Amino acid sequence: DFIPVLGFLDDMLLLPLGLWLSYKLIPAQVMAECRDRAHREPLLLHRNWLVATVIFALWTSGLLFLVHWLVVNYAEPDLVQHEWVVLAVVGGVAVLLFVAWLVSSKQYEARRRHEWDVSLLSAGPHDSECDDTQPSVPDGPESAV
Repeated sequence: DFIPVLGFLDDMLLLPLGLWLSYKLIPAQVMAECRDRAHREPLLLHRNWLVATVIFALWTSGLLFLVHWLVVNYAEPDLVQHEWVVLAVVGGVAVLLFVAWLVSSKQYEARRRHEWDVSLLSAGPHDSECDDTQPSVPDGPESAV
């Protein structure tokens, strides 16, 4: 958009109208079936813990750099001599918080997967009417021709 304010107004009007229109174009029966399926089959994605660890390392290094800068520029001279203690405490607290979050997230994920497995076992093998993976069975001898 060559005029920034009009571009923002354009986005503020066209995006909600497009979403509303696409919502209205979906037939009610299809929407009801999809909502029912979404309720029966919750989305359980595997988490990427390597990426979470990399992001944590980046944020922690930024936090430690900020603490280092604050200590060097604004702290008393006797605290500057013991800057490594301040950095170790801040880094240690950050690591403890990350490990606590990681463990609780893994426990929550395991509990959700167990609940999902139990609900699948109790639902039976062919409870879903949206299951397209089953081969079709001929109705009678006239369909074999």
